[in-house]
Amino acid sequence: MQAHPSFRFLPVLLVLSLFTSAVAQTPDDRYIAGYAAAVLEREFRLPDATLTVENGRITVYVQDLSGADVDKIRTVLGRIRGVASGGVKLVEKRAPQSVTSLPDQSPVAPTPASSGSSPVSTGSAPGSTGSDPVTTGPTLPYDLDGQPGMVKQEVKADDWALLPRTKLFAPLLADPRWPHFSASWDRYDNSGASSLKNVGSISFGESFSFYRSDVPFARGRWDFGVQAGVFAIFDLDSDSKNLVNADYFGGPTLSYRYKNFSMLTRIYHQSSHLGDEFILDNNITQAQRINLSYEEVDLLLSYDIGNFLRVYGGGGYIVNVEPSTYDRGVLQYGFEFTSPWKAFNGAVTPVVMADFKNADENGYAVDISARAGVRIENPRSASQRIYLLLEYYNGRSPNGQFFIEKIEYYGVGLHVYF
Repeated sequence: MQAHPSFRFLPVLLVLSLFTSAVAQTPDDRYIAGYAAAVLEREFRLPDATLTVENGRITVYVQDLSGADVDKIRTVLGRIRGVASGGVKLVEKRAPQSVTSLPDQSPVAPTPASSGSSPVSTGSAPGSTGSDPVTTGPTLPYDLDGQPGMVKQEVKADDWALLPRTKLFAPLLADPRWPHFSASWDRYDNSGASSLKNVGSISFGESFSFYRSDVPFARGRWDFGVQAGVFAIFDLDSDSKNLVNADYFGGPTLSYRYKNFSMLTRIYHQSSHLGDEFILDNNITQAQRINLSYEEVDLLLSYDIGNFLRVYGGGGYIVNVEPSTYDRGVLQYGFEFTSPWKAFNGAVTPVVMADFKNADENGYAVDISARAGVRIENPRSASQRIYLLLEYYNGRSPNGQFFIEKIEYYGVGLHVYF
């Protein structure tokens, strides 16, 4: 039996199909450039970045890499399909003041007539809004000395933003009164008159930015936001795990950042309340309670030394307080060390941190909060970070109703920052 004539073309069609599929599945440099630009814009918010891609190798040129997790950027970009192994490089360069922007357009291949001039850049990244400017020829923000076939793309930072996802001033990780989500077990070796031993400590809160913009007539960015949180401790040795104390915290913030330097000023209210079951079990009367409530203005300055060490310091003054005899000055300072050595492909990073406070109410004796453990995060994207930490505290109690007591405890805690 003679085969139908159409079957004669099956091998040819099969080969063409496999070839077409292979070509379609092999990302070219334009695809990589668009994908990388979208990642830099949406995940890492790098200002005024320009990237080039040649033969699957990415070079990112950025005005300011301070505060950026360079290792994580390399890891995330390196996982883009089609990027060569070890083919991600980050370079920090200063850009000229004038950059020419053109309307969005499709990529244009270089022509022989354009030899010797800089090749053109791509248009918007896949999934972007289409508003990314395109630069061409000598108007590129850096002298990149490109070769024909190299793809270039610019990621333009917004001049202003509503509800930005990132933070200009990073949280103080060892501060026992920084708003965030946490749960800890603490063993009190010295708890004063409250006679606590096994204590559960939780917090709920966050720092939010409402509006961010460039600083007028100066360098850097500023934003306006708010902090809010609740801090509570529970007596784990009581039959019903009594709520002992709850502190409510909240107020507006003003933040600033330029390169490695950042600053936060805020005014906040804190009020403290004893738990009902704790009051009943300890026969505490209204006359015995100390109602601590105050408003404080403070200023904190922070400086990042590379990607591994942060130091900070500042102080505050209580402008209104009950009881009125409470002394008002506060100093605060500390450090945070992030190990350059990571485990599990960058998912786990060792950390050590300490926070110190000297309060006028305590005769400016030092209150020590020290923590050490690991940071856990998704190494493939910018995400929330979880800290599993050993904790130690020695000083005046940070739990509002017990501020007159000197305490010491150690424990373990889980802390989440968004």
